[in-house]
Parts: sequence; structure tokens; C-alpha cells
Amino acid sequence: MLQSAVLSPQTQKNVVLSCLPCTAFVLLALLVVGNFYASGQSLTTGGIAGTVTDPTGAFIPNATATLKSLSNGSTQTTTTNAQGAFSFSLLQPGDYTVEAKVNSSL
Repeated sequence: MLQSAVLSPQTQKNVVLSCLPCTAFVLLALLVVGNFYASGQSLTTGGIAGTVTDPTGAFIPNATATLKSLSNGSTQTTTTNAQGAFSFSLLQPGDYTVEAKVNSSL
């Protein structure tokens, strides 16, 4: 059986005031989560990674990999690791070329 109760104005005020901290916490939580979500949506960068190998498929460590932006001509360089791997990160969208040169002392 459903019962209803009539609350006095003072009781109603106490109920509303007791909910304010909870409401403030929920609103704060929504603002924080909303800011993380919005900042995640503004990322507009990418990356390029690869491996430098010789014709037999062997890795080439310590090669110089050069990345060139075709839109503005800027370049970045890095050195391959022991497995011939290289990577460039935080790149703006666009077209790029990658060139690898072996560092030889011959």
C-alpha cells in the first residue's frame, strides 16, 4: 500500500539542504569528466613508425631516418634502435616522406 506524507516547511528545507553537497559533488564530477572528454576530442596529431632493413630482411641499427613534411618542408631526424625501428610522433595531419641512410664509416 502506497502512503504519502506531508512534510513541514522546516523538514522540506532540511531535506533540500542535505542534498546540496551531493548535488555540488555530482556537478563537479560532471565538469571534470566533461573537460577530459573535450580535451581528448581536440587531439589532431598522429605518428609514423617503421623498421629499416637490408635486402635480406636483417635489421639495420643506428641508421638515420629523416621525415620531411611535403606541405611546409620541415624535417625531423631520429636514429633507429637495435631492431632497426624508428618513430616520429605528434605530427600534424599531412603528407610526409621518410628516408633512411646507413651511417657507415667506410
